[in-house]
Amino acid sequence: MYLPDHQLPLLPVLPEELIIEILLRLPVRSLLQFKCVCKSWKTLISDPQFAKTHLQGSSSTDESIMTHQRLVSLVGTGPYEVISYPVKTLFENPSIPVEPDSFSMKHKYRIIGSCNGLLCLYGKSQHCVRLCNPATRLLSKRSPPIGYSDWYICNYGFGYDQIPGQPFRISPLFLMSG
Repeated sequence: MYLPDHQLPLLPVLPEELIIEILLRLPVRSLLQFKCVCKSWKTLISDPQFAKTHLQGSSSTDESIMTHQRLVSLVGTGPYEVISYPVKTLFENPSIPVEPDSFSMKHKYRIIGSCNGLLCLYGKSQHCVRLCNPATRLLSKRSPPIGYSDWYICNYGFGYDQIPGQPFRISPLFLMSG
């Protein structure tokens, strides 16, 4: 039966709290697709607090940890690719080949640490660091060059700090050259 537009029943509206609960239970890839549904969902999913809550929820149960964890490696001889393998699939049936997710990078990077699903990469030729999120395939802008002419970098530390505004810390360790 056809109804004119002014007689169509309105769609029921779910409370925002329920929508948030549903979205928090979805994998990152689905969330990225749902950013296109409407502006309010895009704003919600892009909010750093939502991302933090999603990460905490995904790591609170053993089953969801296995769903969201991935093995990551850098491969190739340049340009390089970040290859991400779903761990859950590897454990469920190790004899079946796993389809990796990947994205290319133009320069060679070394993984110097990981924290909360982020990778900290060091670009030796550019003397910079970048953060990479394999789940979202996002790569940060390059940092300003790190190091001084009389110094060289021998190692890095990368970790999480609960100070608001700057939760991740990258600490280079410099040694005097010569």
